[in-house]
Amino acid sequence: MNKYIFNIIILFYSHALFAQSKYWIEFKDKKTNHSEQTYISTIALENRKQFGLQENQHTDIPINPLYIQQLKSFGINVLHQSKWLNAVSVYLDSLQLCKVRELKFVHSITPVNRNVQITSYSSKPELVEYIRALQQIGATTFEDEGLTGKDIKIGIIDVGFSGAKLSPNLKHIFKEKRMLGIRDFVDPENKHPFGGKRSLSDGHGTRVWRNIAGSNDQKQEQYGLAKDASFYLARTDHTRYEFRGEEDYWIEAIEWMDSLGVRLVNTSLGYSLGFDDPGENYSPEDMDGKTSKISIAARIAAEEKGMLIIVSAGNDGDNPNWWVISAPADAKGVVSVGATSSRNWSKIGYSGTGPEFLNYLKPNISCYSSTGTSFSAPIITGLAACIMQKDPLLSNFEIKEIIERSGHLYPYGNNYIGYGVPSAERVIALTENLDSNFNRTTEVHVQKDFFKIERIESSPEQVVIYHKKNDQHVSFQEIITFDDMEITINKPKSAVRSTVDLKDQVIEIFWKH
Repeated sequence: MNKYIFNIIILFYSHALFAQSKYWIEFKDKKTNHSEQTYISTIALENRKQFGLQENQHTDIPINPLYIQQLKSFGINVLHQSKWLNAVSVYLDSLQLCKVRELKFVHSITPVNRNVQITSYSSKPELVEYIRALQQIGATTFEDEGLTGKDIKIGIIDVGFSGAKLSPNLKHIFKEKRMLGIRDFVDPENKHPFGGKRSLSDGHGTRVWRNIAGSNDQKQEQYGLAKDASFYLARTDHTRYEFRGEEDYWIEAIEWMDSLGVRLVNTSLGYSLGFDDPGENYSPEDMDGKTSKISIAARIAAEEKGMLIIVSAGNDGDNPNWWVISAPADAKGVVSVGATSSRNWSKIGYSGTGPEFLNYLKPNISCYSSTGTSFSAPIITGLAACIMQKDPLLSNFEIKEIIERSGHLYPYGNNYIGYGVPSAERVIALTENLDSNFNRTTEVHVQKDFFKIERIESSPEQVVIYHKKNDQHVSFQEIITFDDMEITINKPKSAVRSTVDLKDQVIEIFWKH
């Protein structure tokens, strides 16, 4: 019996010793003799010249192969490499972890022990959903201006693109050879990226794509704003398993797209809860733009590479265990897109809320989707493509500013729907003159505990009020219906300010202290 117990103890100890956990290993430097070599495409290089970005960047240089070789000598299998982060993801047992810690070229070792969620609800949203979203932003203005995303390259990082070749709404893209490339980072040997289904979610990227560029010439219907754009596609989600390795695939995909000179990328994926291993889950406090590797990579893409990244905000807005946006929507510099209702443009329940500890506004903008922020983000991607077509010399941050300033709540953005719903008409005006002023806001300082608004002809039936504890952070939203010719807004105890959304007009109430 004693010998049996001893063997059990030894077996347990051996398992603990050699059990592996996942880590990111970041290196101190890139000791290489190729610092002047160009590692990106000619198109990407020309983009950087055009927008005044550094041409040959340190983050373009691959990881020092000697460091990889040293890790392999310890029996460590390198899963993914990120030249931007100068880091690799690996699985290490306790002995390997001790050895890596002693390496002089290692800067840090970050454990992945703390998912990816497809940020949609419905597995098959109806095309009428897309049309309603386009109507909400007044998309016919782009059509009148002849803006269809022509000559703009768009990247889509998503789950899968099953059935895309058979979709009548994407037929024009294949026919005109504007599908420029596709890579499956989950299964590099996959020779049929548009065929077969691994899960019910494997056509998610197809529906996102349709929402960016969908069109049906026979029915004379348009479902996306960028029907004449060209596309690079990347699959980064496994669908059958949820693990943080999908985050690594995403980083590889964004680096690939940058190397090709892609300036506009849509990603309708969000990392938060729901991993198969609960230890890999993030916490809401991690949505700070600098904790997750995917958000760090997204920030580099925006700030250093000049890329415009459009990200769905996430669908946990009514989840008491989460409620905030998901990564990489928390990254500074990306355009995070929330979802609104179609009737009164209030935040729809599931749409992720911006964390109050951020010193910048999230989400940035919102538009209609009843089936998840996966299908509001592509509307904004198509809108961005139209801006790029109209003025190819605008930088990613200038386009981001135009999108935000076109929002119907601007400048009174909040962490529920950002600057609100963009207007195509305002986008055109801002693209032509960034100093355009639409004079649609009024500030009132109220000394009483209530404020009355008289109804005018253009007033909507329902009025949304965002009661705020400061200039951006919402305590709660209230929806009031006009009874007769006026409504009364009562000051909540928690409110310092309240934003009254009248669609064509915004009233910002400053309550007495």
